[in-house]
Amino acid sequence: MSMQGSRIHGFRLVLLSILVPLFCSCTPLATYPPVEGTQFLAPWIAPCPEVMAAGLRYAHVQTGKDEPLIFNLPPGTTMLVWKDVQKRLGDDAEPMTEQGQITWTVEQVRIRGLKAEVDVGYPDGNTYQLMTVKLKSTAFGKFVPDYVQRWFIPLAEPTPNYPGLDNKGM
Repeated sequence: MSMQGSRIHGFRLVLLSILVPLFCSCTPLATYPPVEGTQFLAPWIAPCPEVMAAGLRYAHVQTGKDEPLIFNLPPGTTMLVWKDVQKRLGDDAEPMTEQGQITWTVEQVRIRGLKAEVDVGYPDGNTYQLMTVKLKSTAFGKFVPDYVQRWFIPLAEPTPNYPGLDNKGM
């Protein structure tokens, strides 16, 4: 390697060692639905739909393999996001459209850099419980589940939030 090539290579390494921590470790926490004191996370902008779909799929695999995947997103989520999440989940996933369906519900999404968490309400016998699916990614990689934390927090039975049901869908 020439002296100039060595300098360029060294410069790239120094620049990379400065930029990666700057953009990955100092990223503020963003949430959807928004929570006071955190950054707003636009649900239609990547990686939010990817994170929601990965969290739902993993929660379903952990708790309801024998049930069809019927999913629910937070109130106010646009039709565009619903369709994006459904596409990422695959043909076997359907949105919740009727009260009483056995459903996996995204309660909240939190993203900070290359780490994300999705709170998912899931059916557990005659009640619903809460779990947090923790995901991680690499630069330019997909978010993949890292582990899950189940909480003994009972939730109310979910109600459908699908935007087409109230004729206000986008």
